[in-house]
Amino acid sequence: FQKVTSDTVTTYQQVAELPNANNPESDGSPLSLGKPGEQIFGVRIDESTVKVVTFQQTDPLYLFDITDRKNPQALGELQEDGVSVYLHNFADLTLGIGYDATEGGTRQGLKVELYDGQEGVQSIQQYVFGTYAYTPVDSDYHAFTSKTVVGEPQRYKIAVPATIFTQGYQRDYTGLLLFTLDSSAKTLTHDGTIKTDNKASRQDRSIIQGAAVHYVHKGKIYSSLWADPDTQVVSE
Repeated sequence: FQKVTSDTVTTYQQVAELPNANNPESDGSPLSLGKPGEQIFGVRIDESTVKVVTFQQTDPLYLFDITDRKNPQALGELQEDGVSVYLHNFADLTLGIGYDATEGGTRQGLKVELYDGQEGVQSIQQYVFGTYAYTPVDSDYHAFTSKTVVGEPQRYKIAVPATIFTQGYQRDYTGLLLFTLDSSAKTLTHDGTIKTDNKASRQDRSIIQGAAVHYVHKGKIYSSLWADPDTQVVSE
């Protein structure tokens, strides 16, 4: 769709769809978005591509080329267990934040996964935390924080708050998970976690400030150096 604005009203006009005459549906093609019973959980649009995640029991990640807005093309899909509830692009890579799942669709631990996908979709690296988890990124994308490393435009610092549970759905800890993404080397590194308590993380936020990171949780600010998240200064 494209937005059409007049003096009195704003409407949205459909300009293309898939499948179409130029790109008909065929066996093995990802042109039919989703399957019966699946819902859309994550979407990321940039200038030339659209990535869409649907979920019921597995996590299909679909990639579409929208360079020509009137003639979109399906480039590929990736099937895997779990679901990404938030997608974020870094150069030619995409980071997915979500949950692992069993083959039957039962949600499990927090999943942070790096994808390579401009002409296809491929999983590069994956981290799973806990046997069950919750992240406020699930419902509020402002909980996700990223910042380019000064002087290194291909490297990014990433912070994701989450509550991690052990077996039996017992809370283990609530904390801020710290990652470094290198878009040139195509790597994702877990640098550590600012652990606080086992209270829910529903409104947590963070700020990355040079070599430091500040984590807002339950009315307190937990501050540490990025390289030493176990050593914290906590506001009163």
